[in-house]
Amino acid sequence: MIYLKRFLLKDFVVFFVLTLSIACSSTSQGFNTKSDELISTKENFRIEGKFKVSNMDSKETGYFVIDKKLKTISLTLGKNYLLPERNFIFDTQENINIKEFIDEEVADLSLPEIKLMSLLELFIGLKSKEFEKENITVYMDFKELSSNPSKISIKREDFELTLLINSLWKN
Repeated sequence: MIYLKRFLLKDFVVFFVLTLSIACSSTSQGFNTKSDELISTKENFRIEGKFKVSNMDSKETGYFVIDKKLKTISLTLGKNYLLPERNFIFDTQENINIKEFIDEEVADLSLPEIKLMSLLELFIGLKSKEFEKENITVYMDFKELSSNPSKISIKREDFELTLLINSLWKN
């Protein structure tokens, strides 16, 4: 009898642990969800990732966070999480200069300006004709079964900007 009680108690504990682990591993259906579905540039979303800018003999690396809400885009750039970040607020119709990704010490570079909406379209997998006008080549790598790119390379003869997307959250 004692053996049967221990056996049932052991089975109950195993069942409870399995149930708890399955319940805790389910995905959240809250406000922010990681998105592998198609996203429009008209929607609100958040993109987090890393960047690398190579220009002639200099390289800059760091991380970025883009928050798009209504017609406002907030861009946060940082070298690492211990150093101060640089924050920028843009309207969706503005341009961004690739120089924003580089330290202010390097001032003699002439890097192109890109329309922010064209840049945002890259994050959702669309290429804009705007890049062709500036003689910029765009490459996108997609993870298996994902509709959004995981890596974007923007190249011209004098620079290369590589963006690694860690997460894209639809609000």
